[in-house]
Amino acid sequence: MMNRHSLRLWPLVAWTVLSPWGPWAVAGSPTITVQRRVLQAGCSTYAAVEPVATLDLHALQDGTLEGWQVRPGTQVRRGQVLGRLEGTEHAQEIASARARWRQAESALAFARKNERVVQAAYPAVSDLQKVQAAQAGVAEAQASLGAARAHWRAVEAASVLRAPANGLVTEVLVGNHQPITTGTVLLRMQDPAQLWLRGVFYGKDAERVRPGMHGAFFPLAGGRPMAVRVVTVFPDLRSDGGRSVGCRASGQPMWYSGEAGTLNLEGPPVAGPAVPDAALILDGTRWFVLVQHGKEFRRQEVTPGLAEGGWRWILKGVQPGDTVLVKDAYLVFHRDVARSFTPPD
Repeated sequence: MMNRHSLRLWPLVAWTVLSPWGPWAVAGSPTITVQRRVLQAGCSTYAAVEPVATLDLHALQDGTLEGWQVRPGTQVRRGQVLGRLEGTEHAQEIASARARWRQAESALAFARKNERVVQAAYPAVSDLQKVQAAQAGVAEAQASLGAARAHWRAVEAASVLRAPANGLVTEVLVGNHQPITTGTVLLRMQDPAQLWLRGVFYGKDAERVRPGMHGAFFPLAGGRPMAVRVVTVFPDLRSDGGRSVGCRASGQPMWYSGEAGTLNLEGPPVAGPAVPDAALILDGTRWFVLVQHGKEFRRQEVTPGLAEGGWRWILKGVQPGDTVLVKDAYLVFHRDVARSFTPPD
């Protein structure tokens, strides 16, 4: 007996021959055996290269900027001289540092002379306590001289402005001959080693992305794709429901800040029963397949999972070895629903 949950094979064959849609449009059997397949579902989105952080070059002392010829877009090397701080303020700092150095040298010379006198008078005039005090005075004077010398060198070094790293100057905030105060930001730059790829995923893809996933970046301008790895998945969703991810190049990065393209990520391989997408039938909010039982097909509700290459992993509902209808499954399913429908009076 045929009911609304099954279709016998012979009516199906007759219908496929006499239907206005014609016979099977593909060669071979209209059914397929559910297979256990390894699927590796990926996700894709638009992404752009951007700096993780910018580098700022600060003035370490007051002075007037001289020899400053840096422009936005300039490529600089680490340690490259970009300009100098000169003028009255700088000269005063240099003079003060040199005076401190000379005073420290004089103090050390006096401490050493005192140490020699005390040691020569020991033990007739001076005692052990005086000798130790003289030695401590020499050690203190040596430390003061070292600090004064380091201060002078720091003032001298601070007057020469050098690039803090290899990179691209993105913003210049001061001009040549301009008076500068300590702490002023002179320029901003990007270190190529501190660039990453940032994209936003939505829906199920936003739930699927994980740190450590691998993929490829395809620049819109063309060229070879670059292998990337997800290093950061932001825990909070954006206001539009998307989840941001940050990727680093797996090898030597060949991109530049602002470069855009497509980010393709590969998900972990998942093994399970799978059917072709054509075998799935959506009825309202529920998914079904038509499973063969002897000479008839029966509706079987299923829970679809990942998809890849026209195949869908089935989380629940069928097992490997089941035979399901693929060809015109949607039409057959709804044709039987229409036959079972009784119009109201």
